[in-house]
Amino acid sequence: MSGTPGAMADGEGPPSGAGAPPGPAAGGPMMGGGGGDPMAPLTPTPELDKAIQAAEAKADKKSIAAAYASRGYSRMTDDNAGQRIKYRKALEDFRVALKNDPANAKAKQNMEVIEQIYTSMGRPIPQ
Repeated sequence: MSGTPGAMADGEGPPSGAGAPPGPAAGGPMMGGGGGDPMAPLTPTPELDKAIQAAEAKADKKSIAAAYASRGYSRMTDDNAGQRIKYRKALEDFRVALKNDPANAKAKQNMEVIEQIYTSMGRPIPQ
């Protein structure tokens, strides 16, 4: 690495063809996904699905809300899924979380982020 801040030595840095917007880890959940396919499917989340089933079996509303909020966040930030799929499915999970625990801050905050994404694109928020 050279001494210049932000400079990269030969062989370092992004692969050729890079320059696409950063994903959730670098730029937040607003960025693309699904390799350009807006309808690319979600990455399976069997562990999170099991956590939801376990919480529902206990009938503990706060646990149910936390489990759905976690899966919603996973869906919202899924780099492999297309935007049209991941944001709608994440919204569904956040709504279920808030139905079970209206004070769930994670679900509330992330739902607002997705709603802002739709609003900024001039699109209606899916119901």
